[in-house]
Amino acid sequence: MIQEITNFSIPESPSCMDISKEFLAIGTLDENVFLYSQPFQSKSNETILKNHLLGVIDLSINADETQIVVSSLDNYLRIWDIDDKKLISEIQCDAFANWKVRFFDSSIVVTSGEMGIINFYHVDTKERIQKIETDPIYYSSSLQIHDQLLAVGNEGGSLFLIDQKFQKKAIKPHSKPIKSILFLDNNKILTGSEDGLIKLIDLEKFEIIKQFRGHKYGVMDFCKINEKSFVSCSTDRTIRVWDVNQIYSQKHIQTMNDKPGGISGIRYKNDQIIAAHDCGIISFYAI
Repeated sequence: MIQEITNFSIPESPSCMDISKEFLAIGTLDENVFLYSQPFQSKSNETILKNHLLGVIDLSINADETQIVVSSLDNYLRIWDIDDKKLISEIQCDAFANWKVRFFDSSIVVTSGEMGIINFYHVDTKERIQKIETDPIYYSSSLQIHDQLLAVGNEGGSLFLIDQKFQKKAIKPHSKPIKSILFLDNNKILTGSEDGLIKLIDLEKFEIIKQFRGHKYGVMDFCKINEKSFVSCSTDRTIRVWDVNQIYSQKHIQTMNDKPGGISGIRYKNDQIIAAHDCGIISFYAI
C-alpha cells in the first residue's frame, strides 16, 4: 500500500517541480519558486525565489546542484545561484517558445515550445546557439534529456528523439498530448499522455514494446524509482507504482477530498514519493 506520511501547504498552485540529491524546487502559477533543502518536509528549510512574471511554467536543477533555471510566461528564462539564492542571468526567448526547459550541460539550457521549436541558449552569453524544428503544427508539451539525448513530446501525441548530431527520429505513440517523458535507461523511454496510457519505447528499434493501463484520465507526470519500477500521477487523482514487467500497476492510492483537484507533479527520493497537489498541498508518501 501507498500511505501518506506527512504534508505541508504552500499558498499558491504548483505548476512544476524538480528534485536533486539536496534540493526540491516547486514552481507556482503565482510567479514564485519554493526551494527546499534537506529534509524537504521542513518549512524551516524553505526559500522563495521571486520575480518570475506572469507565472512559472517549468524549472530544472542542474547536475551539480549549483543552479536552477526557471521559465515563466513573460517569455524569460531566469537562472539562479542555489547557494547564494541570487539571480545570475536572464534570457529572453521568443514568444511562447519556453513552455519547457532543461539544463543540457553546465553552460547550456534547452527550451521547447510553440511550433515544436527547440532552442539552445548559452547561460553566460545569453545567446541562442542552436535551433531545431520538429512539428510546426503542434507545440512541445514535454522535454527530457539523458546523456545529451533529447526527447520531446508534443500536443499531437508524437515523440521526437534528437541525438548529439541533431539527427531526428519520430514516432506517434499516443492520440493525445504527451505530458511526461522518462528515460528508464540508455535503451528505453516511457511516455505518459492525456489519453491515460503509459507506453514503453525501445530506443534502438524505435518502436512501442509495452503499454501500461490503470489511469482513467491523463497521465501528468512520472519518475523512476529504480531500473525496474516507476511511479506516476494523473488527473484521475491517483498515484500508481509500476513494475516495468507488469502492464497493470502493483500499488496505488486515491487522493482524498482534503486535496481537491489533480496532481501537477511527482518525484521519488529517499524511499518516499513526493506529490504536488493542485490545491497547494505537498504530500510525502511511503510505499
